Amino acid sequence: MILIMNLSKPMLRKRNNFFATFFFILLITISLTSCHKNEGIVSDINPLENSFSNHEMELKNFKAETIISDSIATDEFNCAYNYFGAYQHPKFGLLKSSFAAQFGIYNNNIDISEIKTQSITSFDSVSLSLAYANNNYGSFLGSDTVKNVQIYMLSNPIIGTTSYFNNTDISPFIASGNMIFDASIGINPNNSVLKIKLPTTFFNYLLLPDNLDNLTTDNIKGVFKGLYIKLKDNEPSTGLGNIFSVDLRNVSSKIELGYTSNTGKKVITMTVGADCRRFNIYNSNIKSKITDLNTDTNNIYIQGFASSSAKVYCNPYSLLKDSFPRAIVKANLEFEVNNDLLGIDAYFPYISKLKLWYIDENDNVTYLKDELVSNDYAVGGTISSNKNYSFNISQTLQYLLNNKINIKCFLITCDNRNNIPRSVILKTGNNIKLKIKYTKF
Repeated sequence: MILIMNLSKPMLRKRNNFFATFFFILLITISLTSCHKNEGIVSDINPLENSFSNHEMELKNFKAETIISDSIATDEFNCAYNYFGAYQHPKFGLLKSSFAAQFGIYNNNIDISEIKTQSITSFDSVSLSLAYANNNYGSFLGSDTVKNVQIYMLSNPIIGTTSYFNNTDISPFIASGNMIFDASIGINPNNSVLKIKLPTTFFNYLLLPDNLDNLTTDNIKGVFKGLYIKLKDNEPSTGLGNIFSVDLRNVSSKIELGYTSNTGKKVITMTVGADCRRFNIYNSNIKSKITDLNTDTNNIYIQGFASSSAKVYCNPYSLLKDSFPRAIVKANLEFEVNNDLLGIDAYFPYISKLKLWYIDENDNVTYLKDELVSNDYAVGGTISSNKNYSFNISQTLQYLLNNKINIKCFLITCDNRNNIPRSVILKTGNNIKLKIKYTKF
């Protein structure tokens, strides 16, 4: 239906006066809002478009701070990959990682009875293969090509119903006499799998009387409880070291036990199956640096491996609630990378994606409403040209303005903070921007 109105000149003048008054009140409201402070926030609202139906504004100069995560779950339910190594970051300090994992036998053709009856004539070889994450040598971090690796047999099992964290104490799982490998290995950048030759004394563990009695294919994890893998304790120089990223669920990750029996040469293959437990342990000395990092009010420091993230005190509701009878078309929260500070560390790449959460007034950390629509909807991607991160928070902001949620601050972390040994430094102040596109009701 089209409604045609014939307006006289006096009526047009009244109509023009009404809109002039309306836009004057709107301008005053925006000016007052831009001077409002919330928890140390100073926000400038800059209209970018002035069409009646479509408007844009920009809020910036938000307060932010670096924080430390003390304990984060790092078992197979939270981490796709496992890591071992040490790296000395110029800004974040020393970072170490190690991991423990179970292995099982999933080949029904294996004749365990040959081992139990000790009809083996010789133990030929024991080989450990670890597939690099994504079958890519570049998936590990660092510059060294020779490392001293230490491998332990687990003396206690990884309990199936227990959660494991980055600060799990490994000492109950290993005994001093359970180290089976302590030697330097060479790294070949052309290979997608790291292979380590283990001593054949590995078999001796399986042949212990108590173990032989209970040895079956089904309960191999009860006899062989798993491995703990780390680099020998050292402290690399700044910018040096390695952190290896391995995919234990890859079919190329395995233990192969070669032996000769009365019936010929055989190989037992052990892999990390779906029922095997595994977890990462991370150690970082960033805690000793957090005071210095927080004195840098111009930057926030974010690192994977459950070490550092950042709170951003961006509460648009307090700034917009009294002057925002509008519908959100799009809202993006944007962060700028400090390339100057990170440029000195060529061997530690940027975090490919960051993740944004919000923290409510009860300190609950919650997914953005936008992310509940699509898993990747609110995950910020790195813009290749200028290394910025942008988060779509359109629905979250609309929920906020409609009083359906409350937000004390945002939390910015790695896409998976347990699983990415990378770092990034972001600028604060005017370099954190909330850009809003909206229409009026």
